[in-house]
Amino acid sequence: MIDFQKRVAYIRLDKFDLGNFNVDYGAKIVASVGTRSSLLRNAKDFDFLDKNPQKVWELRYHNPNTTSFIFTLAKKRIFGGDIPIGEVELKLSNFETNTVVKCDCKLRNPSNRRLNSTVTLSIHVCEDGSAPFNAPDANIVSSSYLVRKSFM
Repeated sequence: MIDFQKRVAYIRLDKFDLGNFNVDYGAKIVASVGTRSSLLRNAKDFDFLDKNPQKVWELRYHNPNTTSFIFTLAKKRIFGGDIPIGEVELKLSNFETNTVVKCDCKLRNPSNRRLNSTVTLSIHVCEDGSAPFNAPDANIVSSSYLVRKSFM
């Protein structure tokens, strides 16, 4: 029997490319991982010049077949809310358990389809209680993108 306390997915932002998204020098980027309702409290910001931020999120789950997570990237603003760069939603069932999978993802921005931002994520779907990213490498089982009409 699997201990549900050990079922956790670790998501690490390895690198990002804002593509043709226009940013000012010194701008901060905000990355979030989680469900739609938990994105704000899971936000981590970093300088846009830091192309390899190595930010890590922890996502607890019960059933990998019904669990997905959303990764969002936005330009931080002090007033008026952050400016969305893009998002991608990934299903946990398309990643092998107890392995680390590196995934290159194109971010979607429905309000501006010409943006071509990408991120490289490392995903460790862990059910054996091992340390984050302390598992053998593997490949994506199948296409893990979900079609999503809504945006932030």
